[in-house]
Amino acid sequence: MLQTAIEPKRIAVRDFQHNFVKHSQFAKQEPIVVTKFGEDQFIFADFNTYDLKIKKPQQKYLTSNLKFFGMHKDREDWKGKSATQITEELRKAAWYGK
Repeated sequence: MLQTAIEPKRIAVRDFQHNFVKHSQFAKQEPIVVTKFGEDQFIFADFNTYDLKIKKPQQKYLTSNLKFFGMHKDREDWKGKSATQITEELRKAAWYGK
């Protein structure tokens, strides 16, 4: 959700499609939030006037970072391999067999 000091104007996607020229002129004065089924979809704003910051997505955990893949390092066929290599071998064996 867009967080600003002034609540931006919200319009539906259908209204945005049918009145694009009107909304493009209005967006020069203040940003417009386009909604679809009541949820914010994107911001329509003049890039010369507004400096918008991109929200970075949350970092997801990789399965190779889990402790499970490092607990069997005593196996002979896994000596000297990283957890990522072991994970990849297990994945290939599960999908394609040995």
